[in-house]
Amino acid sequence: TGSIDQFTGLAAITSRWELWQAAPAWFWTWSILFSRLWSVLFVVATVYVVYRTCVEAYDRVAGRYAAILLSLSLGSIEVAHEAGEDAPLLFLTAVIIYLSIRYVRSGNRQLFFIGCAVGGLATAFKFSGGIAAVLLGSAYLVRTVSNSDERLVDIRLLAGGLVIAFALFYVGFAAVVFGGPGVLYD
Repeated sequence: TGSIDQFTGLAAITSRWELWQAAPAWFWTWSILFSRLWSVLFVVATVYVVYRTCVEAYDRVAGRYAAILLSLSLGSIEVAHEAGEDAPLLFLTAVIIYLSIRYVRSGNRQLFFIGCAVGGLATAFKFSGGIAAVLLGSAYLVRTVSNSDERLVDIRLLAGGLVIAFALFYVGFAAVVFGGPGVLYD
């Protein structure tokens, strides 16, 4: 096991099915094990972020209830069991909600920019992560309306957030990194 010779012969195979069958069994066992472990870690981190979000929004009791309900829900158990992009997207969306609540309360521009970065990364994982734009836009509007000192349109904040989100989307989108920017236009 672990011999590099097992992989050098795979380069000549053009069929994905033949490549799948020719790869050593230990490779598939370890890759599935690590992928599922990765998903479990993301779901556990999501439970913690949901706890912190509810503590920030309400109190510790609400945070505990939310964490317990999320950890025992069939959806989170299923996401933790699968090895896919849903677990990282769930985690990143929870982080965006947390950052949005913190931004609304404090008005800290760094929280908004970090939220934009996380949103760009979430969108790179899965296009449904684009909901981050709606969440952050809503947080911006709530903050602006509730605080009469701020301008309704802060071009530097919105443009900076857009640039950060797009940059992380671009870098996080694997097809662009390996295939070049033309992949987005094909």
